[in-house]
Amino acid sequence: NTDLRGIGNLVTFNSKLRHGQRNHNAASAIPTLGYASRYRGACDSNIGLQVASIDPQESALDVVIRLTSPEDLRVPALADRKSNLPLSTALVGLLKGATSVPIHWAGEREGLERDHSHLQAMRDVRMRIEAAKRQENSFAEAKGRCCLAALHYNAGNMEGAVKSLAPAAGLFEECANAPGLAFVHCTLGVAYYHNGEYKMALVHFRKLEALCGSYGKAVARINMGVCYVALEEPQFAVQAFGDALASSVEAKESVLETIATGNKGLAYMRLGQMKAAQTELEGCLEQCSVAGDHVGTVVVLLLLGQNSAACKRS
Repeated sequence: NTDLRGIGNLVTFNSKLRHGQRNHNAASAIPTLGYASRYRGACDSNIGLQVASIDPQESALDVVIRLTSPEDLRVPALADRKSNLPLSTALVGLLKGATSVPIHWAGEREGLERDHSHLQAMRDVRMRIEAAKRQENSFAEAKGRCCLAALHYNAGNMEGAVKSLAPAAGLFEECANAPGLAFVHCTLGVAYYHNGEYKMALVHFRKLEALCGSYGKAVARINMGVCYVALEEPQFAVQAFGDALASSVEAKESVLETIATGNKGLAYMRLGQMKAAQTELEGCLEQCSVAGDHVGTVVVLLLLGQNSAACKRS
């Protein structure tokens, strides 16, 4: 905290000076290890990856979860789409299915794929991929493909992301890189899901499940449950979320446990099993309250209200 405060003060001080008067050794104030590296949270025991941060203003229910990229890949940060929807609309999306409310990436809205600097970055990455091919360097080629896929992903081009990323799975297998392979399967599953290809997404989430320990299995199983919901197979979704809950408890990961519990309650609602839904949603509400998740608490309260109304009607 002291390091970060000092950096902030230095940046603020320099911003008030003319360029020639500024301290150009500002980089020396930055710690040798980044904040995220020093204060890393729980991660999977097999592959060392953790869940990508979830926007505190977004509901984590009925959405697929990503894993962070391995640090040695140097992949550009993936920017997930944000709904920015009023709670009433978000609730409709949860009850009718996430795909019923169209949401777009910021990069897609801004026409990022037509931006000159973005196009130049993609050309540079493609050149690195071709150079790695000529050198028969599997890891460098896979790394380049992950970077190219990230650029497509951030622009909302899921087809481009899939096309760039798919060959990387075989390349990571060649060099026996389990973290890279897990990242590829997870990201491919997420991209296929956003592209509406839910069965293909399931294929890759199952492959992710096979690579991981309890933590990663919980992520894969939550995502599988979300895919089953999109395929209108809530009975399989309940089973997947139940398995995810068991894995998250084994991994002692409360965030994943909360997400699995809430999703399981939502799946029970879709099956019309309102008492079972209430039990799961009340458990999720308690976990959200303890964690201080305000958005999650409000969303689950609204779902409980809908569930209660449905119970009275029946």
